[in-house]
Amino acid sequence: MTRLSYLLPLTLLLAALNNIVAEDNRMVAFLGNWQACPTAAQLSEYTHVIISFAVSYTWSPSKNICSQTCEIATPPICNNAPNPGLINDLHAAGKKVLLSFGGAGMGGSWAGDVNNCWDYCFGRETQVVDRLTQIVKDLKLDGVDIDYEYFYADNQNGSGFNKGTQAINFLSKITTGLKSKLPAGSVVSHAPMDADLVKGSKYLTMLASVKSSVDYILPQYYNGITRPAVDGFFKANGDRVVTADHYKYLVDYLFGGDATRVVMGFCISDCAGTGSNTLATQAKSVMNEVNTAYSCHGGAFFWVAAHDLNGKWSSVVNEALESKRGCSNGSSPTNPDTPTDPGNPAPPPMEDCCPSAARTAFCLTWTNKYAIGQISSLVHR
Repeated sequence: MTRLSYLLPLTLLLAALNNIVAEDNRMVAFLGNWQACPTAAQLSEYTHVIISFAVSYTWSPSKNICSQTCEIATPPICNNAPNPGLINDLHAAGKKVLLSFGGAGMGGSWAGDVNNCWDYCFGRETQVVDRLTQIVKDLKLDGVDIDYEYFYADNQNGSGFNKGTQAINFLSKITTGLKSKLPAGSVVSHAPMDADLVKGSKYLTMLASVKSSVDYILPQYYNGITRPAVDGFFKANGDRVVTADHYKYLVDYLFGGDATRVVMGFCISDCAGTGSNTLATQAKSVMNEVNTAYSCHGGAFFWVAAHDLNGKWSSVVNEALESKRGCSNGSSPTNPDTPTDPGNPAPPPMEDCCPSAARTAFCLTWTNKYAIGQISSLVHR
């Protein structure tokens, strides 16, 4: 073969490697699909985008109109409209795009909420799994996030709810069902409220029983029993729970110490009623504290993309995440002054690998240590 013939497979491989998303130090944006589409400046800051939400109701101001047979419509992407181009662009930029099923409109466990659309989905687990799988395939998405904020135990919060067994069975079966039926490599995650993830809760016990089907969880560290934005990661005021203790229990109990599978949740400006709104500088400070406790962790998510104006919030928080991104595969950026590891020598000069006439953008990434390491691991599998 000519040198150029050898180059073509390498170019294609590097193109694929450029689209590998590091599953640590994530910056996950929940995209409200009734809100404005995000700008390019915003999207450049995100590693994952979660389209929110796929639901089984028609919105109504007083009480959502539930489908009594749990029919899940194909969701819009943003601005209440389809946007396949956005999904394609995100994938081309190396982002993962998930679909969130649920949300507060399906029903919540807090006082005063009247929505109960989850009730009509209990017992329809196979139908739900099949429908969500079809949506993922049709929209070319990367997986499903389950956002369940409803009751899961009988008489929870004095509600009189009496479908606890059905609720837990539903959550368990759609989790394992999605992991089994979604395309290979698809993500299945959960984004519960922090209060639902305390020791001994039925939700947490359920997650532990299906943890092999859960890629990661995204606890909502706002509106509930923790306030990291004001208390910090390691402290708590009054009767609030120390976020670090809550986080560590999840890391250890569910994932055997693997902190990359827990993603820290923040609310930008929708949570004033509970004092949970979080400035970018506050979230960055919390994530820096997480960095001191865990050398490699799951990163951060936030609600909601429409409030991350031009990516200004996420860009600040990313300052605490970017330097360690890739740590789970041993490819996090290193200090340029650090001597080269003799076991992983510097790549040959680009001129030796890429003929001057064929120096494409992909070819130039040959000198990237991440790509070199990934090529080596793929070749030797």
